Amino acid sequence: MFVLFLVAAAGKAADRPSHVEIIGGPGSYELRVNGRPFYVRSVSFSLNEARADPRESLTRPRLRFHFRRIREMGANTLRRYGDTEDTSAILSAARSSGLMVMMGYWLDHDVDYLKDLRRLDLYRQRIREWVLRYKSHPAVLMWVLGNETWGLLKREFDELEELTPRRVAYYKFVDELSRMIKSIDPHHPVMSVDEHVPDAKSVHLGLETSLAMFREHVPSVDVFGVNSYFAQDISVLRTLIQQSRINRAYLVAEFGPPGYWLPHRVIDELGEPVEPTDFQKAAAYAANWQHDIEANRGWNLGGNAFLWKDKQEGSFTWFGLTDTKDRLKPAYWALREAWTGRKPPRNRPLVVGFAINKRWMRPEETFVVRTRLLPTLDPTRYTYTYLIAPVTMAYVDTQFTTDAPEIPLHAPGISGVYRVYVYVTTKDNTMVSTGSATFAVYSGKNR
Repeated sequence: MFVLFLVAAAGKAADRPSHVEIIGGPGSYELRVNGRPFYVRSVSFSLNEARADPRESLTRPRLRFHFRRIREMGANTLRRYGDTEDTSAILSAARSSGLMVMMGYWLDHDVDYLKDLRRLDLYRQRIREWVLRYKSHPAVLMWVLGNETWGLLKREFDELEELTPRRVAYYKFVDELSRMIKSIDPHHPVMSVDEHVPDAKSVHLGLETSLAMFREHVPSVDVFGVNSYFAQDISVLRTLIQQSRINRAYLVAEFGPPGYWLPHRVIDELGEPVEPTDFQKAAAYAANWQHDIEANRGWNLGGNAFLWKDKQEGSFTWFGLTDTKDRLKPAYWALREAWTGRKPPRNRPLVVGFAINKRWMRPEETFVVRTRLLPTLDPTRYTYTYLIAPVTMAYVDTQFTTDAPEIPLHAPGISGVYRVYVYVTTKDNTMVSTGSATFAVYSGKNR
C-alpha cells in the first residue's frame, strides 16, 4: 500500500500545471520549467491548421507516431499556431511523449486594430476561454500571441501614415491580452512573434521598427519571438535585439531554409523563386541552430524549426522535416545531428542538384531532367518519382515513378508556368529527398 500511495502521489504531481519562469537578464536569460533549466528545441507541428493543406486524422496512435519521431530527433517542444479541435489531444499526446507545447493563438492581419472593436472584443472573449481551458495542462510551456501580424498589416494598409497607427494599436492590444492572460494564469510566460524583415529592405519598415514599438507599447510580454530564415538576417539577430534595449529574452520562433519571399529570395529567369536543394536546406537548418541560435544562448531561449510536415508554401516541398507520406527528409537528419550528435544513416537519399535542359517549351514538348545525389551514394539504390504541377500548386499534371535519375519528360499541353519535382526514396519508402525546377509552356509565336 505504501508503494501504491507513492505511485499515486507521483501521478498527481505529474498532472499538475507546470510552473514556467524566465530568470536572469540580458546575456544570461534562462527558461525554467518546474525549477529546471529548459532550452527550447522545438518543431512547428501545424497539422490541420492551414486550410490549403491536406487534413490528417490526428488519432492517438498517429500523434504518438509523430511525437516519437520528434522526440527521437532531440526536440523537447512543439509550436502550435491556433486553437483547433485537435488541441486537447495534442497536449495529452505531447505530455505522454515528453514534449512541451508553445500554445499559439492566431491574430489575423486583416483586422483594423485601431477601429474594429467588434473583432477585438471577440478576441478578448475567445482568448480568455482558451487560457482558462488549457492553463492547468502540464504540457503548456507558454502562450504565443499572433504570428507576423505586426509585419503583415502592411498587406491591408499600404501607406505608412495609415499603417503606423494600426501597428501601434496592434501592439497595445497584444499588451492588453498579455496582461489579461497573466491575470488568469501567472505560471506561464507570454510571447508575441514578428517576421524578420530589415528596416532597410522594406518601404513598410521592419524588425528594427517593430522592436522599438514593442519596447514602448508592450511592457507585459515576456519573450520577443522572431521568424528568421535568411543567413544574412539570423546572423545579426542577437545584435539587433541587444541594440534595441527591449531588455527581454528572444526566441527564434521559426528558422529553416532560405525562403521564397522578398527581400532576399533568389529568382530564376522566369521570375520564380529558386528552391534550395535538399543539401542546402539541411545545411541551413544545422547552421542556423549551431551558429545563430545555440551560440547566443542566454540572449535567446532556444528556437523552433519550421516545420514538421511538408505544406503548400513556396512549393510542395520547400519546407518540412518529413513529407506528406511520413518519409524523413535530409533536414530531419541534419537537425537530429545538431541536437543529439547522432550521425544520419549512410543510405539516406540526399539531392545535391536537380537540373532541367530547357526553360521554355511548346505544349507536350520533350525535355530532360537530371537528379544528382551526394557522390557517396549509389543512384541505382533509389526510386525516383517525378511530378509536374503549376507553380500555383492548384493541381498535379503528371506523376510517375521509375528507377532512372535522368529521364525525358513531356511538358503539359496547356500554357503556363510549371514546377517539376523529383522525390528520391529508399526502396523501403521510409526516407526521401526532393528537388524542383521551373519551366514555362507557351503556345503563341513569341514567348
